[in-house]
Amino acid sequence: MPFVVREENGVWIFEASGFLTGHSDSYELLEAVRGKIAEGSRKIVVNLGGIDKINSSGIGVIAAILTSAMNAEASLRFACVPENIRKVLGVVGIGRLMKTHASVGEALADL
Repeated sequence: MPFVVREENGVWIFEASGFLTGHSDSYELLEAVRGKIAEGSRKIVVNLGGIDKINSSGIGVIAAILTSAMNAEASLRFACVPENIRKVLGVVGIGRLMKTHASVGEALADL
């Protein structure tokens, strides 16, 4: 699962694509987000618009990103969550913990 990281006006944006599964790339995304939080970043957007598939390991990655942000009192927004991914996250209860937006621009405006 490749991802791109960029900074815009003090907000770190992570743009993920492919499969959010137990592959090492998924955990690299988690560690990249945690790394920015550890560096002191408190505004983060994770764009899931390019995610095609998620499994239980991917759900765990999302949960760990949420937990890391909450523990650091960081503002975290998710953008462009595909409907199939939104449904899965809703079924397991994580969806209600996520602050989601239809676009990265909307997520940035909410921070």
